[in-house]
Amino acid sequence: MFKSLKKGFELFRTHKKVVVIYYLANLIPGILVTIPVWASLNRFAGNSLMGQKLAGPFDMDFLFEYLHYNKGIFSTVPALVFVVFILYGFLSLFLSGGVFSTYHNSKSYQAGLFWQGAGKYFGRYLRLLVFVMAVYFLLSGVQFAVLGLRKLVFGDDPYQYISYWANWLRLGLMFLGVIIVFLIFDYARIDAVFNDEHRMLLSLWRGFKFTFTNFTRTFGLALAILLMGILVLLAYNLVASLFAPAASWAVVSLIITQQLYLVIKIGLKLILYASELSLYKNSLSATGGEEKIVRDGLVAEPDIY
Repeated sequence: MFKSLKKGFELFRTHKKVVVIYYLANLIPGILVTIPVWASLNRFAGNSLMGQKLAGPFDMDFLFEYLHYNKGIFSTVPALVFVVFILYGFLSLFLSGGVFSTYHNSKSYQAGLFWQGAGKYFGRYLRLLVFVMAVYFLLSGVQFAVLGLRKLVFGDDPYQYISYWANWLRLGLMFLGVIIVFLIFDYARIDAVFNDEHRMLLSLWRGFKFTFTNFTRTFGLALAILLMGILVLLAYNLVASLFAPAASWAVVSLIITQQLYLVIKIGLKLILYASELSLYKNSLSATGGEEKIVRDGLVAEPDIY
């Protein structure tokens, strides 16, 4: 796992232009949402004393007053956020094909290879996404087993502490399920690139099998990146709190800090992709799984996992 993580950092350093592409892909949707919200806030607060406090700590009184006198925002901003979120999801899925293709086939960034891979695998990834969503709904049903078990053991009116811990268990299973689904999705996308696979159900099965057969390493790798992300978020909140005074230098400093945080967050995502690809390739190499036996146009693979 640590070897794959190290390789992930190496790939990240040698493909810096990929970071720029992902940064722009995150920045532009953010601007599309920020501009109308900023315009609405500017009309409401303007250069007033309350407006000057916007650079400081979050004010709940201001938020409630703003929402009270700007009820129209409920019908515009949520719809805009939803549309931008969907478009960003498709864009991110499109770019991931270029990332995996570049990390797998090149030691440095090549624009032609990146965009060719992005376009080549986008349709396959869309089909894969539909299958993965079906897997998610199946796994999400596990949480209801907790409710059934609680009812079976403790009846319809359990002790309060039983309900309390059962709810926490459900929350933990939901969180674990989300991580597992993302892992399966990542390794299925890697398999599609690694084997140039067109059958996404087969890639999904391989991703599912690889994730659980190597669960300690696949989950440990994702958990390591997640913990790094939490530490970066805590550091960002600590630094951002230092720019409370409503002065121009504080606003500029806060914007720079936010963009730096965005770049680091994108970097962690790309490091995870590179590390997962390295783990997948190393596991196949160690078991001789790169060889395929082709008979009658069908691929019969050895038990590589």
